[in-house]
Amino acid sequence: MPTPMPTPPRQPPSLSDLGARRARLMSWLQSAPPDDPQRDLGIWRLHHLQREILRRGGRLDNPAWLDQALTVSWDRLEPRVPPIVTLLKNGHITAKPYGCGVWGCVLPTVQPGMVLKITNDPSEARLVGLILQDAELQLPGVTRYYDMTKLPMRHENRAVYAIWREEAYEVGEIVSDDVINGKLRTREDTELSSFSDRLGAFQAMAERFVAFKKRQRNAWAVLDEALAGSEAVTKYELVKVIDGAVVCAMPKYPPLRLAVMLHACRANAKLIAEGPRGQLVGQALASFMGAGILLADVHLGNIGNAKRSGHKVVVITDPGVTAPLYRSVEKLLSKAA
Repeated sequence: MPTPMPTPPRQPPSLSDLGARRARLMSWLQSAPPDDPQRDLGIWRLHHLQREILRRGGRLDNPAWLDQALTVSWDRLEPRVPPIVTLLKNGHITAKPYGCGVWGCVLPTVQPGMVLKITNDPSEARLVGLILQDAELQLPGVTRYYDMTKLPMRHENRAVYAIWREEAYEVGEIVSDDVINGKLRTREDTELSSFSDRLGAFQAMAERFVAFKKRQRNAWAVLDEALAGSEAVTKYELVKVIDGAVVCAMPKYPPLRLAVMLHACRANAKLIAEGPRGQLVGQALASFMGAGILLADVHLGNIGNAKRSGHKVVVITDPGVTAPLYRSVEKLLSKAA
């Protein structure tokens, strides 16, 4: 019997292959609807690809529309706190961002501790605009926002905004891949795993809430009934915390189902706020819900460290998709950007 040929070792993908994968994934994420069940996995893969590119000495090329936005908007950016860019001989501007995500890029500025985000995410712009109007919404568990302006261009038929905010570090790297994969070696690993699980549970339930509400024929009326009758969730113990995890029953009646989802989100936010890691994140998620805003896309990819008074604190760096819980709040958000 002939000796089988040895299988050659699998070669790791090249940097160009990783870059091509990232470009395809970003294109898909931009076109995928917010309630696509594969979107969360896609975002996780995007951050994994970006970390691998940087780890291997590559860089995340800024999209062409970023340089275009900076070039046509420079007269609005320069008088404020301008980003650090390169002025080309032809009058165009090019930048080297810290990183780029699905909707935009974060750039260093001339002021230490402050960054500039160029984004065409309307949900983020509306929430930041509301935060800048209401100081009580500038919560410790979110990066501090300083200013925002609408730029004179559109990308993919969406308005483009410049947002100045507090700088964050280790974004998307608070919880290591080993911890995500269950390799827990220290007490810190266990605490971070708990934070990851609870944040993931909050996001998953928030996404279910948004998707289920969209499917209702008269969504606002159903949600109003859910908010008015939420006492039934407590009365019948439809949401419980067992061994540090939220467990809930899902009734078929739409208003009660929405009420259960909101209670589950609050319960997970409370667990995060009481845990040894990410307390400010949990407090922020709960406080926004108290203000009538559900942050429906907060995941590990937009969690980072902010330096305050010489200490690192875990904060939300990108609030993601916002789901207003009241029609009055929806009107405020629509006017904020």
